[in-house]
Amino acid sequence: MDWFYANERDEQVPVGEEELKALAESGGLRPETLVWNASMTDWKPCREVKPEWFLAAATTLAPSPYLKSSSMAVAASDPTPTLPNRYRSSGAQQTDGLALASLICGISGLVFLSCYLAGLPISIAAVICGHLSRQRLIREGNTSSAGLALAGLITGYISIGIAAAIFLFVLVFVGFAAIAAEATTP
Repeated sequence: MDWFYANERDEQVPVGEEELKALAESGGLRPETLVWNASMTDWKPCREVKPEWFLAAATTLAPSPYLKSSSMAVAASDPTPTLPNRYRSSGAQQTDGLALASLICGISGLVFLSCYLAGLPISIAAVICGHLSRQRLIREGNTSSAGLALAGLITGYISIGIAAAIFLFVLVFVGFAAIAAEATTP
């Protein structure tokens, strides 16, 4: 077991060179999969370390949406460097539906707030979708739609705040009107 490769969950899997080659030939190891052995200082894509394993498969394999970068140093106590974090290229990332729904509901809530507070339920939906989306994005380690979810949360909370202010203003106005009417009644 003189080689390591990073699987889909970024786990370090120890293998021998022959097993690694067999994985590459069978398609179980992609060209961009990070590999490492004791002679290397960093994890590198397998296609850079062993390009001959991927010459025949280069036209048949579709590129993975995952890209990896590494800028790690080998620790003195552990000869195996830590795996780098995965990140997706900006072109391959998909927009989270809940984050987008949160933003749309937040903006719609602001617009429809002037229609007798009809935007309040929409704004509440924006806040709920925004929180659910952010929780899922954090859990999955995906940051692609974090800005959409945050914008939806902000617009939703602003709408709810404006609705609360309008409600309090109307309540105070009606209260003063009732006091004034009572004072003028003989």
